[in-house]
Amino acid sequence: MRFWLDSDRAGTRAAELTLTATCHLAGTTRQPPSVGETDLQRYGLQQYEGPLARHPAASVRYVRFTGGCVTYRLSLTRQTAPALFAQANQLLAFTPRTVYVTGVRNDSKAPLCGVEAPPCPG
Repeated sequence: MRFWLDSDRAGTRAAELTLTATCHLAGTTRQPPSVGETDLQRYGLQQYEGPLARHPAASVRYVRFTGGCVTYRLSLTRQTAPALFAQANQLLAFTPRTVYVTGVRNDSKAPLCGVEAPPCPG
């Protein structure tokens, strides 16, 4: 699955996000979580950054987790737009579905069904 996000400051398709079953991490560098990225540590996610030489006008990051990978390509770099680059770290949040299943069950007493929850009827 792939989708794009536009920005009033960085332009059309400022961020391209791709969800895949695996990551291709050759040549990347593992990145420690930045301040405020506690969900990366809490849920065992691993973040990698692609080499600037391969993508001189863009930033490519990979977030690997059990069962998949999110690749996001930003049409800017830390050098070309430092403030926007810093904000891009807040672009995605990662929360396991079980958190929502439990929350809905506790708050509304209505069960969600499907993955990590009871089977859906019918």
